[in-house]
Amino acid sequence: MKTVAETLGMSRSNLHDRLNGSAKILKMSEEIKKQTIRKRRLQHQAAAA
Repeated sequence: MKTVAETLGMSRSNLHDRLNGSAKILKMSEEIKKQTIRKRRLQHQAAAA
């Protein structure tokens, strides 16, 4: 049975680097999303006051 890296045609270390990079991007995206929600909540509160 082929490994995932072999199936994708790359080395294991390259696959690890790509997956790790994707995880970092997802984490950053989630943080930006949380910050945006906080800002919008504050804007709505200020407008309602």
